[in-house]
Amino acid sequence: MNKPSPTWLRFLRWFCPSGLYEGIEGDLLEQFDEDVEAFGERKAGRKFKWNVLRFFRPGILMRDTFENRLTNTGMLRNYVTIAWRNIIRHPGHTVLNVLGLALGLASCFLIGLYVRYELSFDDFHTKGEHIYRYIPQFAKDGQMTLQVQTAAGIAPHLKATVPEVEQAVRYTEWEEQPFLKWKGKELPAATLSLADSNFFNMFSFRLQEGNSADVLTRPLTVVISKTIAEAVFGDETPIGQVITYDSNLELEVTGVFEDVPANSHLQFSYLVSVASLPKFYGADQTVLTSMNNWNFSTYLYAPDVVDMTDFHQKVTQAMVAKMKQLGTFGDGEEAAAHWLQPLSDIHFTQGIRGDGPTSNISHVYIFLAVAIFIILIACFNFMNLSTARAVGRAKEVGVRKVMGAVRRQLIFQFLSEAFFIVLIAGVLSLLLFWLAVPWFNDALGLRLTFDIDNDWQFVTQLLGIIIATAFVAGSYPAFYLSSFTPSSTLRGGNAKGGKVGFRNILTVIQFSISVFLLIGTLVISSQLSYMKEAKMGYEKDLVVHFQLTNDLEGEKFESFKNALLNHHGIAAVSRGSDVPGNITGHNIFEVQVGEEKRIKAFTYITADYGYLDALGIELAEGRQFSREFPTDETQGYLVNETLVEFLGLDKQPGRVVGTPMRWLYSDSQEAI
Repeated sequence: MNKPSPTWLRFLRWFCPSGLYEGIEGDLLEQFDEDVEAFGERKAGRKFKWNVLRFFRPGILMRDTFENRLTNTGMLRNYVTIAWRNIIRHPGHTVLNVLGLALGLASCFLIGLYVRYELSFDDFHTKGEHIYRYIPQFAKDGQMTLQVQTAAGIAPHLKATVPEVEQAVRYTEWEEQPFLKWKGKELPAATLSLADSNFFNMFSFRLQEGNSADVLTRPLTVVISKTIAEAVFGDETPIGQVITYDSNLELEVTGVFEDVPANSHLQFSYLVSVASLPKFYGADQTVLTSMNNWNFSTYLYAPDVVDMTDFHQKVTQAMVAKMKQLGTFGDGEEAAAHWLQPLSDIHFTQGIRGDGPTSNISHVYIFLAVAIFIILIACFNFMNLSTARAVGRAKEVGVRKVMGAVRRQLIFQFLSEAFFIVLIAGVLSLLLFWLAVPWFNDALGLRLTFDIDNDWQFVTQLLGIIIATAFVAGSYPAFYLSSFTPSSTLRGGNAKGGKVGFRNILTVIQFSISVFLLIGTLVISSQLSYMKEAKMGYEKDLVVHFQLTNDLEGEKFESFKNALLNHHGIAAVSRGSDVPGNITGHNIFEVQVGEEKRIKAFTYITADYGYLDALGIELAEGRQFSREFPTDETQGYLVNETLVEFLGLDKQPGRVVGTPMRWLYSDSQEAI
């Protein structure tokens, strides 16, 4: 007699309710015999497998469930009652489980909030998919210089010469703590930036007041943030108000924008029209198209680009032609393929000179792995504690089976108990998470937010994590406890608290992950301590720096300086455009290296006499700026050892001091 595959019969027996199995099996076997006579044994076997799969559906799977009233309200109430009794009967065990899961879930939620913040950078711009930041690259002798800063004239040049570029925007952070006043009242110190008139058309920063088409078209116009507007003007409309910048420039408020989101690489509170640049510099209109003074970021909007390689080539050709026309490249100097950096890549790209704070996508993956490890530790801890109590639940399982309970019901009962405990832990974890967010922000200097009323997507994700944790943590104890046989438990036999081998594996994995995380924490802690305590080459702990206003320029600064030096606690006073670690000045320089003139772009600080003394910086060679040498004011440079090595000056014969060096577009000859 022909028989179908025994494997498929076992599969049918596994999922089919006991009350239906015999009838279904008989019908399938009868059909199989008929198919053998009609089609042959091989085809009949295939048809038998298909018929088995047709019964693998919710109506069959859940039949016994409904018959046994697993979803009956009374049964669910019974499960909750039993779960509650077990919780209050073993408070120590319950507290350990709840606290372990709550802390694990809360930590996971914090990491999830941080990861979401990192991955969401600049994703709110509706045109973001077609916005690129122009990154000039200069290559020579196998060395590559990558920088954010570009000249003011590059944006209009690319807009005019590359057909794919529909819009071009110049943007620069002009001052971090500008001196602004309105009717004698000082405005809050916050970043003041300059941008082109089409800035709000390219980027999706929302204007509350003002028209995006004209708020930045005229010189000496400024758009302010909502927070600044409320703090300064209150209920009074800010539009048309005039605020004073550095006591000599009057800026008209033409718009108010919603506060810049924390997940934007552009951060500003005051935005001034780039048409104001001639007024800021005290220069003529040519400063807006100049290829000198590289202090701007250039953004291009190219919605119709099909071939990025072709687009890169067109931009590169346009820039190479312009630079050669201006004589920017010396002998042997050539431009690399200028990079058009997608807006979405900016936050996770490192190593670009002059860029703002960026992140590393690898760190995001590491944080995700840590979150998974923490949840696994919490789940393994729950499994071990639950299976360790198996002896106390063995007789309960035996009695329930004798009374007619099937294993499926017991699994559902133990899973419901696990869900009940995880639900309590989940509520506690959400409370801990909500309380920890401000502390987390303060510790890491972030602006993470969690609004349960408005952020339903993230709340849904958190609930999903809680449910998944309940399944993972409760599955093994439920299947293990439901496997006890009445014959062994009711006769006084011993039920072991879980398979020793499996529990040992869980314990080893749990401790291994814990040790790994502990070692990682110690390494990171030591690195942070090193960063705080390492010598930076200057006395950062003994120096105070602040922004000067135009009122203290010229001779007034000398009077101010002398007044400070009269204080017994002040040893030195100087001034400079920046401080080490926060250098924004950037330009192209020509340096004579042996017989060769090298043109390189690097950052610089414009400093006064005594600058090195004020910061406690020691000279390795040469002398400081001195009033005894009047040419130092216009022709003297101090460079660091890294630049000497970068330029190859350390390999040339003779001393580095005296090496000719000048701004590329300067007619005067300077020297190191």
